[in-house]
Amino acid sequence: MKRRLALWGIAGFVVAISWVSLSIAIPLWSEPILWRLAQISCPIVFFSHFAIKWYWVVLSNVPVYLIIGLAVEGLLQLKNWRTASA
Repeated sequence: MKRRLALWGIAGFVVAISWVSLSIAIPLWSEPILWRLAQISCPIVFFSHFAIKWYWVVLSNVPVYLIIGLAVEGLLQLKNWRTASA
């Protein structure tokens, strides 16, 4: 489970780096669809009316994805436990 949680953290890092590099190329707030996708996949972007540096977006996205991964892995283990005991 630790490896899967590490993969969730790496996924959060990759997603944040991708959005940061894309936002350097084009302004995301001028593209409503891209901006909404960035808000969904990087929760700190919801607080974008504050000045947030790009490295805080990356650093905050890793623990968010770890928490999401922990919840998903816990639900999967609960599902497997219930099917095994039935």
